Amino acid sequence: MTRASRGWIRAAAIAAAAAGACLGAGPAEAGTEPVLGARGVEAIARRVAAQWGDARPRDIRYASGTREDAMKLLAPSSGSNPSVSPAGPGAQSEVDLVAAWGRFTADVPGPRGAPAPKGTVLELLVDAHSGFVEMRSLGNRLPAPLSKLGRVDDLHRGCGGTARRGG
Repeated sequence: MTRASRGWIRAAAIAAAAAGACLGAGPAEAGTEPVLGARGVEAIARRVAAQWGDARPRDIRYASGTREDAMKLLAPSSGSNPSVSPAGPGAQSEVDLVAAWGRFTADVPGPRGAPAPKGTVLELLVDAHSGFVEMRSLGNRLPAPLSKLGRVDDLHRGCGGTARRGG
């Protein structure tokens, strides 16, 4: 994936997340519904991974925290742009930051004539209450370790459970 295509997919995803947060579209208010938990996060991650071309990602991990902290990890420069600032409405909402490793092709519209971006790491920002996927990002590595957000849960394919990772 080229640097330019990584940029347009991340910029589009961040703008969409910010618009959703400002409009109140999709995400639940903090504390209004039960937290998804590992099974819910895994189901969402597998569904999106399949939509993006890999129905059997080799690993899925997630950490929970606030939208503000997750956005700082995903897009550290977004704080300088008020239209995508992580400190807007809903900044303290609970989210799960999910990373899946596999072979993915972005299922999003792009520039005319440009091939769809491909990558090996799919990141999702998921509302921890409603399960609404607020943002998708595709690349070949994580921009920052998930452990910077909180405790990392490693979802093992095939075993039906989670293993806790401290960092």
